[in-house]
Formats: sequence, structure tokens, C-alpha cells
Amino acid sequence: MSRRFDSICILGTMRSGSNLLERQLASLPDVQGMGELFNPAFIGAPAQGSVLGMDRAARDAAPLALLDRVRAAPGLPVFRYFQGHDPRVLDGIIRDPRCAKLVLTRAPLDSFLSLGIARATGQWILTDSADRKAHKIRFDADAYHDYLGARAAFYDRIEHALQTAGQAAFRIGYTDLQDTDCQDGLLRWLGIGGQIRRSTGLQRQNPGAAADKVTNPDALAEVVGIEAGFARAGPAVRRWPVLDHARLLILPLADRAHDALAQAAGPARRGLSQSQLRDWWRAHPDHRGIAVLRHPVWRAYDAFRADGGQAGDRAAFLAAIEHARQARCYLGAKTLLPAWRAQGALLADMAPVASPDHILREEQLPRDLPGLLPEIPPYQAPDPPPDLWAIYDDRVERAVRATYRRDYDRFGIRSLAETCSPGPSAGQAALTVRDSVRIV
Repeated sequence: MSRRFDSICILGTMRSGSNLLERQLASLPDVQGMGELFNPAFIGAPAQGSVLGMDRAARDAAPLALLDRVRAAPGLPVFRYFQGHDPRVLDGIIRDPRCAKLVLTRAPLDSFLSLGIARATGQWILTDSADRKAHKIRFDADAYHDYLGARAAFYDRIEHALQTAGQAAFRIGYTDLQDTDCQDGLLRWLGIGGQIRRSTGLQRQNPGAAADKVTNPDALAEVVGIEAGFARAGPAVRRWPVLDHARLLILPLADRAHDALAQAAGPARRGLSQSQLRDWWRAHPDHRGIAVLRHPVWRAYDAFRADGGQAGDRAAFLAAIEHARQARCYLGAKTLLPAWRAQGALLADMAPVASPDHILREEQLPRDLPGLLPEIPPYQAPDPPPDLWAIYDDRVERAVRATYRRDYDRFGIRSLAETCSPGPSAGQAALTVRDSVRIV
């Protein structure tokens, strides 16, 4: 396998997992970790005096000279460039086709809280869990919004620079750092043989729920929708339908799909608080909870139309999908409205309160419900709307799959054309689309 690059630059923000990623890469033969070469406060690492024969003063006088030395260094050097590092070198990094650009992201709230705790405790790296410095910080809403704005501007600058330079980057998230499939894909992209060592000696410094890391969880809940340590699920409980006659709780992943089911299976009622839901469970032995998956293309189209998107506008729909993908990557999934979030992520958010006994596919409900819930009348699943079929093609499918890859993989979802049938009013054009589109 031939090596494609002479150096690797991790582009990210503080507390995004960059230490872990650099150590993972440095565990490979010939890869050398060089730390934060362009941090204004130090060179490489806080206790380090020089890198490649240049000290901090020499670097500050000629930062591009250090970049040249990195390119000429033996092996494959990997370094980190963060928001706030010397802006004079970013263009040189981006425009160098022999420099591998790794864009690393993490959910912004997690990074923000981790950064605040690290600043308060002075603990930036943890190698022994016995040394962990537990600490709670006060959540400052104004500081968090400023952080979001600066973070978005940094990632936007990177994206714009990559586009204008005609350069590609490998994008990786914090949760991907322990995913062996993602690690293998990264090595293939880099053109590096070998295998990343699983253990790097680093420990996660701030495990646990976000609400447990602050002294004022109510302020946190008000700003970012977190209650009892999970995102958005607390307030959403009141929207969960319960059906007394069927002893059924519906956990909504796609509101329109669940609304249709609740209406057909009714009578249903909503508005229960978490404590009232616990009372309902006690009063209804053998209760069950279900969640219904709507195909991601259809679900995204519902969200697009609910946001005012014009029916049948393929270009606007694709733009909305790309916006959701970028918001998830660069601002964090929890900044998205629930209708645009991945269905697997919503299930994870609900888990501290309730988990479904069954996860069903909407198109298969007529087959699955009679045996599972005989108390419910026969159910006819709706079809995707004709205006969705009118704009649906392989480009739409690929865009949605790229945005909701984990849902497709986790739930074994096939393309919309292979999953759902156009209704009679969708017309022959939709049938042609369904016959021609096959996404594997």
C-alpha cells in the first residue's frame, strides 16, 4: 500500500479527542506525534523546548519555515491545529496536497463542558483513573453561545478553505475514535498499513451525563434542552401517546408516523409527566412500548415540508439535507430539531426514561401489528406522498444515506425505492424511479 501523504494535520477544537487520535496514529510504524506545533503558548507540548530544531521564538518569527521542516521530516509526522493557533500557517496546511487533513469534531456541549472542567482543574490528560479530578462548573449560557459561534466560524473557515483550494479532508467524529471500521477506513485513506493499537493509555476524563458536570443543571436545561442528563427526552415525554385499552406506550421517532398509528389504534392520550408515566406503568401490567421507524428519506422530507420547504423542489430538499449533515458534523447532533435528528439518536436520548420493547418498520406494520397487538384494529400503513416520489432519485438517496448513515447501518435500511411503493396517484414516473433506483 503506497503512502499518499508526507504529513498529517488534525484540524479540530480543544477537547475534541485530538490527543487520543494523535496517539492512535502515533502507535503505527513510522508515524511521529508532534503535538500542537502552532499553539501560541508553547511549541509541541507545554514542557517542550523545541521541535525539529526550532524553538518557540524561531517558530513565531517564521512559522512557515517550521511547516517546511515538518514536510521534510522522516517518517510521517502528525500534528494538531486548533482554533486560536497561528493563522499564518492554515492556508499552507490546507493547500498542501501532500498534507492529510483530518477534520475532527465532537458534540459541542461535551467539548465546552470538558474544556471548562480542564481549565478549572488544570488536568488536561488522564492516564490513570485514580488520578481523576472530579469537578463541577457553573454553566454560563452566554459563554456557551459565544463558544458555538466561534466554533462554527472555525469549521466554516476550514470548509471554505478546502473548497477554494480544491482539497479533500477525512472527517471523523469523537465517537468514531473507538470504531475499528472507521479506524480501518482512515488508514486506507491515508495509505498506511498496519492496525491502530486499541490501548493508548488515555482515560476519559469526564464521563457521565452533562447535567452531572454543572452546578446549575436548570440553567443548562433551559439553554440546551437537557433534563435528567439526556437531551430533549424529558420535555418530549408529554408528547408520547399512551393507549390504555392496549396497554401501549408509543415512543415517537417520526411524529407523523406515530400520530397516524395512534389515531388508527386509539383512543390515545398524551400529556403525561415522567412521574405520571411511571404511575401508568404500574396501573397497566404487561404494558409494552413500541417505536416505529419511518424511512429516512421520507422522514427527512416530512421535516423539510414542516420547515416550509416547497413540495417537489429537489434542489431545496438536497440543500436542507446537506445543512442537516453539516450541522450534525460541525455543531453537534443535539443542536438539530428532533425531526432532523437520527432515529437511533432519539432512541438513545429516550433510554433514561423508557426504551421500546419493539422497534417496528412503518411499511411492515400491517404485517407485524396483528400478532403483536391483537387489541388494535387492522392497520393500513400510509405511502410516501406523490411529490416525494416526483423528486426522488439516486442522488437524493445518497444524500440522505450520507446524513443518516448510522440509522441505515444500525437498522438495516434499504433504499426508499426498495422499501416503499408509490401510491396510485404517484403516477408512472414514480414507478419508473422505483424500478431504476437501487442503492447498495
